[in-house]
Amino acid sequence: MLQKLILFLRRENVGQEKHLQNKRECFDGMRAYHQSEIAHKKDTIEILKSILTTIVLVYGAIIGAIITKSIESVALVVVSFFTLILIAISVLSITYVTNNKIDKDNARYRKYEEEYVIERQIIGLESELLKLNHESVWIDKTKDKNKTGYHHTKLILWVFSVIIILVSLVGTSFSVGAYFLQIGKEKESQLQRVTNLESNIGEINETLTLLKHQISSIPLSNKSIDESLLQQSEKHNSKD
Repeated sequence: MLQKLILFLRRENVGQEKHLQNKRECFDGMRAYHQSEIAHKKDTIEILKSILTTIVLVYGAIIGAIITKSIESVALVVVSFFTLILIAISVLSITYVTNNKIDKDNARYRKYEEEYVIERQIIGLESELLKLNHESVWIDKTKDKNKTGYHHTKLILWVFSVIIILVSLVGTSFSVGAYFLQIGKEKESQLQRVTNLESNIGEINETLTLLKHQISSIPLSNKSIDESLLQQSEKHNSKD
């Protein structure tokens, strides 16, 4: 009888030890997938930060080239629109793929979590906590599963992506604005040249008019001289 009791206790201890070991394995699995989620979020944010820095440099160069007229302005505006489209597609694709991987990691995390909670109940840990009027966070019924850190991580990535696209949109708008500003300056410059040309033409017309008056007065002066010479000649002939 004593030997049977000893064997029973050994079996119980072995079973308890197996549950403790499985609980540790479940917790390690949860931690591994949680760290994977954090790593993917960190890597994606670094990529998005690099894209944001590149956007600022690219649009700064485009706007500067439009203002200085170093490159054809129309071509630069087209480039700015293509850049916007390319950035939007790239950013949304990166965010979608990352969140999809985070979803898979979280699904595996949930499976380990469910098994972990069961193991805690099997070894009697939850009942011991309830005896002390404390309910474990692992079985907290008030916890909203739609407002976990996992959902906030995905939201952060989407918000960051939208911000990058908005920055690109602002850069494209500034490029178009700089283009039309240059067009306005060119039209103003052309108008000023036309005004100056009209002013010069007016001055030329005035000069020509003055020359016409001077030229028209020259024959009259010659006629007066001829009449004076004729009169003097007649006087001289009458004396003779």
